[in-house]
Amino acid sequence: DFFRPDREPGDFDLDRAVEDALFVMEASLRDNHIAVVKNLASGLKAYGHSNQFAQVVLNILSNAKEAIAQCKVQDGRIEISLVRCGEWGMLSIQDNGGGIPEDILAKIYDPYFTTKEQGSGIGLYMTKTIIERNLHGEVSASNRGNGALFTLSIPLSSLENA
Repeated sequence: DFFRPDREPGDFDLDRAVEDALFVMEASLRDNHIAVVKNLASGLKAYGHSNQFAQVVLNILSNAKEAIAQCKVQDGRIEISLVRCGEWGMLSIQDNGGGIPEDILAKIYDPYFTTKEQGSGIGLYMTKTIIERNLHGEVSASNRGNGALFTLSIPLSSLENA
């Protein structure tokens, strides 16, 4: 549904799309005792499909929730930060779910690659496709502290840069 061509792209608020994804995940995060700490700059607009960007955030949040639950972290925590960096909106999502094993870090965006028993391996592939192909941005993943850090770099719309 997120790749349907009948929708017209337009300017959208990055923070609103993040909030939309958080709204969908709210009950699940609460049920898993995962605190969300957010620092979202407002007024940052990108050009594209807001629901696609929200789906990307949802994919990353869902993976973070599963990692925290799988590692049985007592004080699960996801930190979300959205800032302006020149002509880019930078969204970082960091969890304390144990991180991504170094030997698979390079494979996480491959289609159908999964470490989950019931996983399809399509979530992070779709994330990379949406960010790079549809929003002309960049996505990176690394380990930081006791968890994973995903960074999404999205070019801000021309209206925002004017």
